[in-house]
Amino acid sequence: MSFTITNSGTYAQSAVLDSFLEISRLSLNNAARLADLNTAALRETFTGSAAAVHAFAGITSAAEMQAIQSKLVAPMMDKALAYGRSVHDVAAQTQQEISKLMQSQLAALQQKTEKALTQQQSAPKRR
Repeated sequence: MSFTITNSGTYAQSAVLDSFLEISRLSLNNAARLADLNTAALRETFTGSAAAVHAFAGITSAAEMQAIQSKLVAPMMDKALAYGRSVHDVAAQTQQEISKLMQSQLAALQQKTEKALTQQQSAPKRR
């Protein structure tokens, strides 16, 4: 009987460790994805800002300034929305991956526990 409990306890500890390592791997991979996303967004922002500075440098009237502002605002908003969607997608995917991992670990632990209980119940009783 203690052998079964020890094996189940060892399995539970191993499952927790495996889960921790897998969550760590997922977190690092998704942090790298977010870093790449941020780098790309920063690069686009810098390029767009440089173009805006050049455009504003040649302004000679208020009407020109208003036209340039209108022309620059829409693409900036589109990029900001696309960035927000990308960050949301990464976060949602991470949540799904962690949820799937937890469900599989819980199912495996439940199977092992049921097996251990079945073995314990079918074992001859000592008096």
